[in-house]
Amino acid sequence: MKLKELIEANKDGFTLNLSDDKLVDFDNGYQVAITNYLIEPEELDDKAFLKCMNFLQKMQTNNSLFIGGWYDETARQYALDVSYHVDSLEQAEVLASIFKQKSIYNWSNKTCIYILT
Repeated sequence: MKLKELIEANKDGFTLNLSDDKLVDFDNGYQVAITNYLIEPEELDDKAFLKCMNFLQKMQTNNSLFIGGWYDETARQYALDVSYHVDSLEQAEVLASIFKQKSIYNWSNKTCIYILT
């Protein structure tokens, strides 16, 4: 599936496990982005996906890395990020702080936790 098709089919968000190219849906843990790629709709193509892939390949020492994304209706931009899956909220908060993220995804209740800055 092409990146644009993947995002359009999952506008509320998706997380892709690159080891098997399957969408994931964890029962627990937290997802924290470590990148902030915002893409204008007209620029969304496989080159945008390759940018994330290149970053991920450089970082591929940890099986907890994933690619995720969603379409931001308000900003009219696609968000595409490399993210970590961690077990504890404390770990997620530290990563969110280090990588200057606005939110953490809570897999247990399928909601975003917004970080106060």
